[in-house]
Amino acid sequence: MYPSHNLELLKISFISNLLGKVIDKAFPGKTEANHLKAQVDSKLISMDLEELRAATQVITAEAGGESWLQRNWRPVTCSHSWG
Repeated sequence: MYPSHNLELLKISFISNLLGKVIDKAFPGKTEANHLKAQVDSKLISMDLEELRAATQVITAEAGGESWLQRNWRPVTCSHSWG
């Protein structure tokens, strides 16, 4: 997993926890609160999945490009930042 994605997961977790606390205060009934929190979590996960799909499409398009630089700029960049 890429470091930037770990940061995204931390953000999603933070938002989920924060909204969960707000929902718990706004809805005293546990059943309704838990249902709403599940919907929020589902939406957050869906948004993250959409972002990953979009990133995958970009990388796939770059990897299939005609130019050597277009296909290899990520590996070249990574090797220079680690070396």
